[in-house]
Formats: sequence, structure tokens, C-alpha cells
Amino acid sequence: MTALHSADGPLSSTELAKKVGLPTKQVRGYCAWPLSKGYITRVLRKVRGVVGNRNVMRPEIFWSLTSQGIEYLTRRSVQQSVDTPAS
Repeated sequence: MTALHSADGPLSSTELAKKVGLPTKQVRGYCAWPLSKGYITRVLRKVRGVVGNRNVMRPEIFWSLTSQGIEYLTRRSVQQSVDTPAS
């Protein structure tokens, strides 16, 4: 979710996978929980791609953080700062 928060806009599954350093299918699995809680959304869009030396419009999932997700990250970072002892 922090990767989506730091992005300028929605990220495709491929872009998100590159950003977090995981395979695309694994990223989709990790997105299931925040999606079910309403912290992120997904939108299926048609994007131009090359398949077999032909330009085609193929479906691609784009992920974005909701306002509820931003609130969750904010609460989590505040909680972590309270739990971390000062040096």
C-alpha cells in the first residue's frame, strides 16, 4: 500500500510488481486483503500492447489507494512511532 501511496497515480499490476520487487501474480495475491477492506481499488482498462507482432488492445488491471487506505497508512505510521522507543 505504501508503494501505491508514493505513486503519482494508479499503477498497473506490472508497474506495481516492479516497484515492490515481486512477481505480478504474487502482487495480485497480496492486493486481495486491502481490496476486501476497501483500502485500494482496481480498475480493468484496455491498453495497447504487442501480441504476436500485432498491436492489440489488451486488458490490464490498475491499482490505486483510496482515502480509507491513506487514513489506514496514516494511523499505522502514527502507531508505529508511538511503539518505537526513542533513542
